[in-house]
Amino acid sequence: MAHRVVVRLGGCPRRGYANDGSLPPSRCASTPSSIRTAIGLRVIANSEVAIRRRSHTASTVDAYPCPQDANDVVVQQYARAYLWYVLTKIVFSDATGNSALWMFLEPLNNWDTQYSWGSAALAYLYRQLDLACRRKGGTSSLSGFVWSLSVWMWERIPVGRPDLKNPLMANPRGNHDGLHDDDPYRRPTLAYYWEQVTVYTGSSHVRYKCYMNELDTLTAEQVHWLPYVEDRDFDLNEMCTRDSHLWRARCPMICFFAVEWHFVDRVARQFGKRQGIPIEESKKEMLSLHR
Repeated sequence: MAHRVVVRLGGCPRRGYANDGSLPPSRCASTPSSIRTAIGLRVIANSEVAIRRRSHTASTVDAYPCPQDANDVVVQQYARAYLWYVLTKIVFSDATGNSALWMFLEPLNNWDTQYSWGSAALAYLYRQLDLACRRKGGTSSLSGFVWSLSVWMWERIPVGRPDLKNPLMANPRGNHDGLHDDDPYRRPTLAYYWEQVTVYTGSSHVRYKCYMNELDTLTAEQVHWLPYVEDRDFDLNEMCTRDSHLWRARCPMICFFAVEWHFVDRVARQFGKRQGIPIEESKKEMLSLHR
């Protein structure tokens, strides 16, 4: 799964500063007082402890909309709370489903600083995939930008792919209201193509066995290597193509504690290129980034 996928499916920007946590003290929201200033919530906990999203973030977004007569400071607090909710609910979600990490609130304190959220999302997902493969508990689960991984598989692999409810009109025009099409950054992403699909309601154990059997017999000819060259018959979000010159960058992706490499030379066929022998990165250079 390359960076291009996260950009086209989720609209996460590639261009920007790395999310490595190296923020000046004046920009950090690591204390209860600074968090209260950022989102207007009184916090009785230290910054290392996750809070219950239902009692804080979700209530701020859903139950308590921003007042019509709010001043600029309050509007910015509500905006940060909403963006924090989106980041911790969708892009950097955890396995519990009801907690939010403080560290993703820190980059929202400065509106003028642009971060590479696409790189951070992919680095965090890579790390969570690695951790999930080593878990053995009965309640083990996967964190991160999981739905983008699902759509990535649906676009390329015929195994486990849901059926479109209306295959003759398989585009978001039937669902997207089109009210904001004049704004290129508010148009739908490629993920909207899969918004209306059928949901499997049978036995998960039976379906899992069928899924594994089909996956074991999958051949290279059955994989759709270039799904994005097709015309989807709708105007795509500008963010999905804005940083296309950076998609094939071979570089480290950073999300605070997670540092993962973007080895696009290992998936050349996904870019329409002939697959060659990948370049072996030095272990010394890779380990130095984790310090």
